[in-house]
Amino acid sequence: MLFHDWETVVGAEFSRGFSPVEIYSQPSGRVLKLVTSSSGMATARYVEPALLQRVNQFFGAPYIATIKTTQGQIKKILKKKILLDSANEASTLDEALQALGKHLNVS
Repeated sequence: MLFHDWETVVGAEFSRGFSPVEIYSQPSGRVLKLVTSSSGMATARYVEPALLQRVNQFFGAPYIATIKTTQGQIKKILKKKILLDSANEASTLDEALQALGKHLNVS
């Protein structure tokens, strides 16, 4: 749910600059791995406490111990509702698949 509701959890500004990749465990606790652009790497150290607070607030407990940020391509998570709305507006299966392809940037 964290990945699906990422923008709601951390806010629009943070969700544009940081994207969740995985949560994994280490002896020191759970780590949330985020990906960001090269410019995001410069600000990551300053915004990580705010991101950590918002993520743990979402879980209702200190579930994540630390955040690890890596540089890479930020992938946006599509909301199911957008895809379903597009598919429901289509009158044929072919139109529904074409609408889905447009949202996924697939030709």
